Amino acid sequence: MIAESSQTLASGAQTQSASVEEVSAAIEELVSSIESVKNNANQADSMAQKTNDLAKRGGQAVQKSTEAWNRSVRVRIKLPRSFR
Repeated sequence: MIAESSQTLASGAQTQSASVEEVSAAIEELVSSIESVKNNANQADSMAQKTNDLAKRGGQAVQKSTEAWNRSVRVRIKLPRSFR
């Protein structure tokens, strides 16, 4: 009877040990997945910042071009016909 109880206890301990190993492996996978998501989010943030900077520079270039065009038009309007 003691041997039987011992064997049952050992079998239960082995089952628990296997379960703990499975949970541990699942947690490691989850940590790896979270790290991957974090890295992807950081890359996306970096790309968004660069895109924002490029958009601002593009807007500034368009504004400067528009201002230059408007100055050119004002100068043309002021010039006599012979200089146009």
